[in-house]
Amino acid sequence: MNQLESLDLSSNNFSGIIPPSISALNFLSRLNLSHNKLSGEIPSGNQLRTLDASGFFYNDGLCGYPLSNCIDVTPSQGSFHGGNQDERGDWFDDLWLYIGLASGFIVGFWMFIVFIMIKKSRRISYFRSVDKETEINTYKEELRPEGTTDAVTGTKRFDSNVGI
Repeated sequence: MNQLESLDLSSNNFSGIIPPSISALNFLSRLNLSHNKLSGEIPSGNQLRTLDASGFFYNDGLCGYPLSNCIDVTPSQGSFHGGNQDERGDWFDDLWLYIGLASGFIVGFWMFIVFIMIKKSRRISYFRSVDKETEINTYKEELRPEGTTDAVTGTKRFDSNVGI
């Protein structure tokens, strides 16, 4: 691993500090850690001093050469293991999403109710249309009991065809 020349770990959702042991890679000529959530100071080392700054872009908490100087930065204790975001942060974001959806539904529902109830003419026309739709969608024909006369009359043709 000491002979590694190029390492691209961009866009992997890594968080925390860059391990100081990365400065031991003496043959490293390209390092791309951009688009992660890294923080703290970039480890110093002879080989890391020759790397391009673009390999560290889009890591909001990252500082040190070749980026801006660190000013009393306390690195967050994250992990350099990708793929997992802070569980509490995800839950918190989801909570706000559901709160927003619920409040939007409630406000919209009450706006509709107020709109209908403000004017008597709107209220009457709305409930008439609902009643009309209900009448159309429900089957109201009454069933009358069939007598034996109707049953015999209705099945006379079966007798001759079937041979009963």
